[in-house]
Amino acid sequence: MEDSWTSFGNRSGPGVPGAVLSGSIRCYDGADRNDSLDPGLKILWETLADLWRLLDRRERRVAVVLVVMLFISGLFEMGGIVFLFGYIGALSGEADGNPAVTLYQSIAGGLNDRAFALVAGLLLLVIFALKNASGLLTAFMLTRFSMKRYERISTRLFATYLGLRLEVFYGKGAVQAMQMLRVATRVFRNSFSAALAALSEIAIISTVMLALLLFLPLTFVLTSGLLFGLGGYLFMVSTKALSDRLGARQALEEREITKVMQEGLRGIVDLRLAGREDVMTDRYARALQSLSLADRRGAGLRMLPRAFNEMLLAAGIVLAAVYFADQAGGIAGAVPTLAVAGFAGLRLTAALSRLTANLQRLRQGIPDREALVAELRIVAPTLIGLADAGNGVSAVPATGAPLRLTSELRTEGLSFAYPGSSDSALRDISLSISKGEFVGFCGPSGGGKSTLALSLMGLITPDAGRVLCDGRDICEDLASWFGQIGYVGQQPFIVPRSLRENVAFSYEGADIDDDKVWAALEVARIADVVRGLEHGLGTELGEEGSRLSGGQRQRICIARALYRDPEVLVFDEATAALDSVTEAELTHAIDRFSGTKTIIAIAHRLTTLRSCDRIYLVKDGHIAASGSFEKLERDSQEFQRLLRGISEDRFGGTIPP
Repeated sequence: MEDSWTSFGNRSGPGVPGAVLSGSIRCYDGADRNDSLDPGLKILWETLADLWRLLDRRERRVAVVLVVMLFISGLFEMGGIVFLFGYIGALSGEADGNPAVTLYQSIAGGLNDRAFALVAGLLLLVIFALKNASGLLTAFMLTRFSMKRYERISTRLFATYLGLRLEVFYGKGAVQAMQMLRVATRVFRNSFSAALAALSEIAIISTVMLALLLFLPLTFVLTSGLLFGLGGYLFMVSTKALSDRLGARQALEEREITKVMQEGLRGIVDLRLAGREDVMTDRYARALQSLSLADRRGAGLRMLPRAFNEMLLAAGIVLAAVYFADQAGGIAGAVPTLAVAGFAGLRLTAALSRLTANLQRLRQGIPDREALVAELRIVAPTLIGLADAGNGVSAVPATGAPLRLTSELRTEGLSFAYPGSSDSALRDISLSISKGEFVGFCGPSGGGKSTLALSLMGLITPDAGRVLCDGRDICEDLASWFGQIGYVGQQPFIVPRSLRENVAFSYEGADIDDDKVWAALEVARIADVVRGLEHGLGTELGEEGSRLSGGQRQRICIARALYRDPEVLVFDEATAALDSVTEAELTHAIDRFSGTKTIIAIAHRLTTLRSCDRIYLVKDGHIAASGSFEKLERDSQEFQRLLRGISEDRFGGTIPP
């Protein structure tokens, strides 16, 4: 019952909107498309056009060369049929002006039948070897071309995500970025590879038909071509709706499976405490069942063309026999012609089957292809020949000496709003931080503390105002400014690699300086713990540092921030998730940097800011008050409310922060 072909189109499932399962597809750019009458060749053309847009000039020249190779491979295919026809004709004694027969007879003239069959047969084998070698080389080069382009585009897309302005990246999210990278893999492995394979099959079909025109009556060849073409067209049209639904279902369920896996595995504690593991398992099973069903039916659709075309071939042979029965010489005289026509028919049948299967793959890959093109249009428009949308970090050529904080970090009239938000996160903020000063940011949630810190680090681009390092705009040389920053966030970021690779994150092999790693661990007060580990710096930390305590994970992150010996250290709620004892230990460790490093600390727990030289109270995107802890405790009512653990809500009441 589950595999009923007729029930699939009307099923709804997890994550599958009804519009997707109707007669039209909702494109990822928001447009409706209803191409129920479009033949598969239109989809092929659209896919090739999208691939062409992704090619640079050199790659387009390579593509033209590959098309020429397809043409040459097709000529070899035609030559194989011509020489096969001539070989059979020569053996049967035909000499009616057939150029292939004449060639064979001129090469092997005067030989007895056995020798002639052997010599002419060897020549035929050479022709077929060349034909097959040409076909294999062309197929390999097409596959290589597609996958090398995949390497370039996927790498560029990954680099683009890493280079997005932080506010843009946060708007998309890491999960969506990872999903789109997987979509790119499917598009190149399925859609673009299938399009190039379809081109190859079209070349074979065209040359085989041309070869048949040399030896068979025009009416017969045209009738056969019309029969096969009409049959293929009717098959594509009749299976279009199901193929569209299968493609949409596969794309949606793959995303649903990824989402369920992330929810279930990352929320394992909450699920276990709630006793809801079975619910998440059922959700995963439903999505997997739907994807498996779509995959099975997709495989079934790709099998149908072969059986369908073989039926057409059998019908064509019967019609040919009937046709030649009425001609001079009867069926017996037409046996050589029928033999070659049968061989050519088998080649046509195989090529048509593969072509139809590839067109089915193209149709089922429409959602992924459109999603990828829509994503590139937003995040990497230059890859498809459009103007840069300005979503990346601007690579302004550095002027002058590299930035290095020696005196003062200052903001002037800093304002910023996140994309799509009508409210400003920062409003005309001007402040200064002296070198070696310990500065704290506090305030109610959503007041703009973290956004202000991101602006100071140069990770987001202000809408107005600027950030100055010793009087120079940090945008003049962001690369050198980034080198001055060490950052520790609220949630410890630990990768499933060795402790050494976590401290020297993004460095590899010989590039990692163990002396610097140990120095950072010493300053972060965790070196003794590492020395006690069996494998020391080579200890694998597991996913999210599962083998370490919360305080140890945070100290590893502090060591990472110190590895490059930055001038400025930013702690964004770095102790918020820790118990009071561990928090006190880490606060003491942070205090030790005061005077030697410029420290910016963001905190909700104001007691962690007692050692600050100066505290800025950030509320509603502006500086509401500033001063020492004692001054704010004495003079600022808002600070007093925060200190008591109470903050105002947006409606004028009071709520815990």
